[in-house]
Amino acid sequence: MGIFTNSVRSILGNGNGRYGRIDRLCAEIGWSIDERDANKLTLNFRDPLVITRPVHIASGDDAIVFFGACSLTLVHVSQVPAEVFVYLLMRNNELPIGKWQLDFDDERNTYFSVVYSALGEGLTPAALKLICEGLVREASEFDVKMHRAGLLRL
Repeated sequence: MGIFTNSVRSILGNGNGRYGRIDRLCAEIGWSIDERDANKLTLNFRDPLVITRPVHIASGDDAIVFFGACSLTLVHVSQVPAEVFVYLLMRNNELPIGKWQLDFDDERNTYFSVVYSALGEGLTPAALKLICEGLVREASEFDVKMHRAGLLRL
């Protein structure tokens, strides 16, 4: 095999497909992959508020791995208090892992998610665990606040 092929296999995780590295790291931690499709893997975590909190893992250019956990809050942009936007901007300065982002659908509903990107080659079982559990904890804490404010209906 050539240098290029070996480099690609290393990035992907020893030739086990697009997510071979994540498969291997999850196996080392003792986690199972709950869903997979061509674009992402999903790991489901227990969450006291919403029962299951998924973390989606996608590979961009195969060297960068993207992680995301979503809030279950879905509110029209006109109904989101300004304090929520201020909180998220301030929170982004405090977070050791991840950053909050928001997106809108065609009806101008606001989606909140906490995301992180990492170099695939630098991922270890401990790093994967830290990233996933940190994103889950952050999304869960946000949803608790949103639920208390009446903006998340369970």
